[in-house]
Amino acid sequence: MKRTKTRYTPTTTRRISVALSEIIHHDHEGFLDLLSELAVGNTMLMDITWKLVTIDSMNDNSLILEVTGDITEAEKLDSFT
Repeated sequence: MKRTKTRYTPTTTRRISVALSEIIHHDHEGFLDLLSELAVGNTMLMDITWKLVTIDSMNDNSLILEVTGDITEAEKLDSFT
């Protein structure tokens, strides 16, 4: 039986707050870049998935999103948070 190595991909999951007005002003790629910038401080978060956690009615109806992605490239930059 041949064994294959499983490659580890470093990921992160973060909760972010984003105003609905910011989402409306972006196309799909711009939206993913926005999520990346808010989650890790740059646009290099890859393979992004997200889900709605809640709506913050106390903060201009901002959306609280849980964002997950591959940080391999993002963590190479000084702006990585």
